[in-house]
Amino acid sequence: MVDACSFISRLPKAELHVHIEGTMEPELVFKLAQKNNIELPFSLEEAQSKRQHFEDLQDFLNQYYFACKVLVEEEDFYELAMEYFKRAVSNNIVLAEVFFDPQAHTSRGVSFSTLMNGLHRAGKDAEQMGLKAKWVMCFLRDFSEEDALNTIEQAVPYADKISGIGLDSAELGNPPRKFTRVFAEASTKGLCGPEGKWKVAHAGEEGDASNIIEAIHCLGVARIDHGIRCLSDPYLCRVLADCKVPLTVCPNSNDRLQVLNRHFGGKQVISELLEKGLCVTINSDDPAFFGGYINENFKTALSSLELNEEELRKTCVKLCRNSFEAAFLTEEEKQSYINALETADKI
Repeated sequence: MVDACSFISRLPKAELHVHIEGTMEPELVFKLAQKNNIELPFSLEEAQSKRQHFEDLQDFLNQYYFACKVLVEEEDFYELAMEYFKRAVSNNIVLAEVFFDPQAHTSRGVSFSTLMNGLHRAGKDAEQMGLKAKWVMCFLRDFSEEDALNTIEQAVPYADKISGIGLDSAELGNPPRKFTRVFAEASTKGLCGPEGKWKVAHAGEEGDASNIIEAIHCLGVARIDHGIRCLSDPYLCRVLADCKVPLTVCPNSNDRLQVLNRHFGGKQVISELLEKGLCVTINSDDPAFFGGYINENFKTALSSLELNEEELRKTCVKLCRNSFEAAFLTEEEKQSYINALETADKI
């Protein structure tokens, strides 16, 4: 395992499921709170302790949205993103398709231009470090359809800075079909890539397999974020594998949010997903809350596999290749990244 972990650290990879707000370490929360004269009802040590255990997704979301309150000015969003990009580069991420939640900020009075300009500027600077950043605008599923449609109108002037759209936040009680009109509208407004197909949705994490089916049928998503509860439906697994619908799996998140304990007896599910031929990618989700960035998530995933050293090596390469195959790229761009991966594999 030590050799495999060392190996994965030097392989180029894409991260396709990371929330920029979820990369805010407690130290940055307190730094920005002090700068913006925001009083926090807990100490740094208490904030660090709170992140060690979550009862469920909602427990995490409560802390996540509370931390968002310290993001006020354009420079705050820039600093947040740059801290993530520096860590991403150290994890050998060469492409990051990063989620951001505009409604979590505009609902507090922060303008769309403030957050978008800060994030975009950081993304451009990340390119100087060898990392290509793409921004995926997510709708909060526990907000109304009307609010989401209003967010689309705010986003349209910045369409050239947005690579795709997503759906996140509380899954239970908020099925994908609720956002059918929203996703269709975003596509017509040029927010979903050159062919209107760059759409994703969180599904099959807290909710069951039916949410995965809805996300594909109602929203027309290109890949599923999380999606691990497809394992309860063998037919769905076959369809996902045959149609090559990628899953952006987040091992540490699934553990910390008790998803594995509630639905899989506490066991990681990477091995079963791979055995069923699914296009699995490894990601960090909200790394500042879940105890590790992408390489730590690879370590968690690999430690659950009963493979010899050579098999682990091949699995690492396969998972990294999947990340480029599943990315919002042209075929030519995908091949360029895969060529670099194959070169690194031979070193």
